[in-house]
Amino acid sequence: MRNKIFFLIFGVLTIGSALFIGRSYLRDFVFAQTKTTRVQIKGTILQAEVMQTEAQREKGLSGRATLGMDKAMLFVYPKPTTPVFWMEGMRFPLDIIFISKGKIIEVVKEAMPPMPEQVRKTYSPPASIDWVLEVNAGLSDRQEWKVGDKVTLAP
Repeated sequence: MRNKIFFLIFGVLTIGSALFIGRSYLRDFVFAQTKTTRVQIKGTILQAEVMQTEAQREKGLSGRATLGMDKAMLFVYPKPTTPVFWMEGMRFPLDIIFISKGKIIEVVKEAMPPMPEQVRKTYSPPASIDWVLEVNAGLSDRQEWKVGDKVTLAP
């Protein structure tokens, strides 16, 4: 009887460990496939990680300690949508730029990570978008980006 219990517990732990490790490898594989591009707004060029899959878009920048000064994260959607963004797992504030048909339609400034006692705040565009660009907080003010500015992929 003890041997059966031992093998049952051993089997459950082995399967659980394999699933946990497999999930980590899958997540790492998905993010290893992340592409980069250059995004230009009013003469400013940023190197952007491109989030194309649902898993990539869901993870975003959460858990990272920083974002380089000339870096960004570009969320690309296969068709126009009105996504909901939140700052869960974020360790630094961001500016969130909502883009439709190559033009800024809204800039959320200084989106802050939530405090433990706060209700999760969400951010959505006022209309359907194709892209969302996340940059370090304050960059949109320093570069004077505004609604209507053109956003392109730089060569």
